[in-house]
Amino acid sequence: MKFALFTFGIPIFALLCVGCSEPNPHAAARTLDEVVTTVNDSLFRVQKQWSKAMAYAVSSGNYSRLKPARLRFERCLDHAARTIKPLENVAGSDEMLTSEMELLTIEKKTVLPAFQPFEKLRVNTPMIEVTLCLDRLKEAGVIEKNALSKFKASQARYEERNGFLFSERALKKIKGDTTVSTQ
Repeated sequence: MKFALFTFGIPIFALLCVGCSEPNPHAAARTLDEVVTTVNDSLFRVQKQWSKAMAYAVSSGNYSRLKPARLRFERCLDHAARTIKPLENVAGSDEMLTSEMELLTIEKKTVLPAFQPFEKLRVNTPMIEVTLCLDRLKEAGVIEKNALSKFKASQARYEERNGFLFSERALKKIKGDTTVSTQ
């Protein structure tokens, strides 16, 4: 968690510096985009830790690791909201920042509550009850996926308007596509 919190600070500091003194009007937009991307990457890593704890819990019947993992995710969500909320519009970022806050709200009000019922399960819990919890989690996942798609679309529009496609380049690089253009 310390790594995730540390990584939020560097781009925010850079945004404050670049926003004030950078002669390139797109540099502040790129930095803001990197701040938001860093926040989401950190959340993804922490949420993945919960998923690993969940896989262990279902296979072993030991659900004791879920609460600490959920609490880490909740703290990371709170920190992410405190990071994103005060950011001001940079080169038309309002739509992206609004959809990011909506995504964080959905994570907090829909996904986190879907995590909690698993913490009450025990090794002797009937599989039907586990399945009901999983079904609720899947429903929350659909809502989360829709909000994430909305955010990604707003981020892509922001990047395109500001002359860069950071997320697209990063995605192609991860997938091994070497035909990525540099703008």
